[in-house]
Amino acid sequence: MASQTEDPRIDEITSTTTYVLLYRGTEPLYVGSTARPLKRRLSEHKKEATRRNTPLYNALEELDLDEMTIHPIPLLSEKEALEHLSEVTLNAYETPGAEYEGPDWSSDMVDVLEDADTDQEAADRLDLPYHVCYDARRKLGVAEENSGYTVVDWSEWDDQLGTMTDNELAKKIGCTGANVTRRRNELGIEPFADRGGRRLDGDTVRAIWVRYWAYEEASYSSVAERFDVLRSTVGKIIRGDTYADIEKPSKVAIEAKKAYAQG
Repeated sequence: MASQTEDPRIDEITSTTTYVLLYRGTEPLYVGSTARPLKRRLSEHKKEATRRNTPLYNALEELDLDEMTIHPIPLLSEKEALEHLSEVTLNAYETPGAEYEGPDWSSDMVDVLEDADTDQEAADRLDLPYHVCYDARRKLGVAEENSGYTVVDWSEWDDQLGTMTDNELAKKIGCTGANVTRRRNELGIEPFADRGGRRLDGDTVRAIWVRYWAYEEASYSSVAERFDVLRSTVGKIIRGDTYADIEKPSKVAIEAKKAYAQG
């Protein structure tokens, strides 16, 4: 088997590409560089179109995003491309060229990327984040750009939401954990996230509220440790994202606990 330095597939995964965004095929909007697949970078630009106050994103709010395309500029660095196109692009400033940030790939790992039937299978076998394997498999050309998104017939799975962790159910379905989480939140189903897989009872939820608000030094982490739950569980309770059906403790109860804590 070839060593890492001799394996061109690793160079393919870790390479960065200078690109230009074009509007209607001729009007350059933006020059950048990325270590991700170009189609994914284009999708990110579209999603971010209304989220940042820069000339590019302000302009995209007024444009038909379906008319925007992305094209590699293989012979120029981002800096060189900007020097050629700076007068007509909407770059707010010159950004440093992208660098690949990810695992140190070996030939054996790349073999798994190519052998796996799905991105999730590759992520499980390599113990890597899903998005890392998603990007790598597309740069290798072993998966289509949109093939990582599974269309789920939720009528078959809705009754199992919340009965196990989202990632466990995702593996049974063959989709991503994020897909399951999104569906569960849409239906207002509590997560199976507390240690031991239990739903907290009302007394425990109220005790979490009281302890968080009564102790000045209390944090999500300290309260989570006290009640043996996840930090994220405490945060969601305090923000009202979960257990909204449980009546909150009275101000009197909180003040009484606060006086006790300070005494």
